[in-house]
Amino acid sequence: MPRKPVFDGNEDSADYGSAPSNRRISESKIALFIDFENIAIGGPEMIRGAAKILAYAAVGPGQGLANAGGFAIAETMLAARFNTPEHRVTDHHTYVVPGDGELMEGITTEASSLAGHLGLGKLIVFYDSNDISLDGSTSMSFTEDVLMRFRAYDWQTLETSAYDADTILDCVKQARAETGKPTIIMVRSIIGKGAPTKAGSAKSHG
Repeated sequence: MPRKPVFDGNEDSADYGSAPSNRRISESKIALFIDFENIAIGGPEMIRGAAKILAYAAVGPGQGLANAGGFAIAETMLAARFNTPEHRVTDHHTYVVPGDGELMEGITTEASSLAGHLGLGKLIVFYDSNDISLDGSTSMSFTEDVLMRFRAYDWQTLETSAYDADTILDCVKQARAETGKPTIIMVRSIIGKGAPTKAGSAKSHG
């Protein structure tokens, strides 16, 4: 089963793009990305007039963050068991990039709560916040204060712009310096930035 620890739900296109090279999905199926009847459906938040169960083995909405939590737990356990003062057998950070749609999912709530409880200091989340879902503005269904929620989970919370590289690097340094709790970095972005008629619109989603 393919695993994708870095990207979450609506980053499916990155995974599908590599699929023809390893013969998992044909190019003709990729061309119909997000078509409901197609195998490469992506991650829709709303399906009108349909009653089907959808499953994507590699990752579905929210699964990436949950998987990343599992990887961070594994790193912590392996380090505790095998690392010595002379030999650091395992010593790495786990990064994940979910979007608004993923943080709407219940599984990210459970996984993030557990990560905070366990104090997974090597788990770093880049939350791509553009306030757009497949069906329009997130204001239709998702208006909570996400960073306040994660502070309640005992996470370090940071915020930056997607277009300020220096500040992003500074946030990463702060995240790596915090060893007692996981970190979420809210990265404010504009979906479709630069597209004259689609920037900031659900028209550029998917």
